[in-house]
Amino acid sequence: MSEPQLYDGRRRRLVRRKAMLARYDFSPRFFDKLIHDRKIPFIKIGRVLLFDPLKCDEALARFEIKAVTK
Repeated sequence: MSEPQLYDGRRRRLVRRKAMLARYDFSPRFFDKLIHDRKIPFIKIGRVLLFDPLKCDEALARFEIKAVTK
């Protein structure tokens, strides 16, 4: 009898705020504003905020403005 799988093999790594700041090169104040406005997804466990980089990429892509060229 096999153990039930909790994950389908696509388990993602959750990272902390410092790693996200380095990834996006945002100021800490701007990143805190994104968190406060709930524009990026996060998981809160106690006092620790964890972020899924792929979900954050998708969330921030919604706010991207395409350049208009002629």
